[in-house]
Amino acid sequence: MVKSNKKLTIDDLSVGMKVKFEQISDIYGAWIYINPKTAHDEYIEVLYFCTDETRDEAKIDAITKKYGKISVIYQPEFYRDDEEVFDD
Repeated sequence: MVKSNKKLTIDDLSVGMKVKFEQISDIYGAWIYINPKTAHDEYIEVLYFCTDETRDEAKIDAITKKYGKISVIYQPEFYRDDEEVFDD
């Protein structure tokens, strides 16, 4: 569990890690699959993460089979550009 409020990058993530939503809010262009049982908790558990280029459907299917459903956080890369326009 990451107990600080430090903003994380995709390079900081690891499977099984528990993070706050705020810590991953600046990650764009990445798919972060979280444990649906922790989706409403203070800390969410990362089950898998990838980009469009590293996406592994077999891993996603395994998560879906194990949990019955999936919870995904995804912010497209173009959202980053929208924020930069408004950050004056």
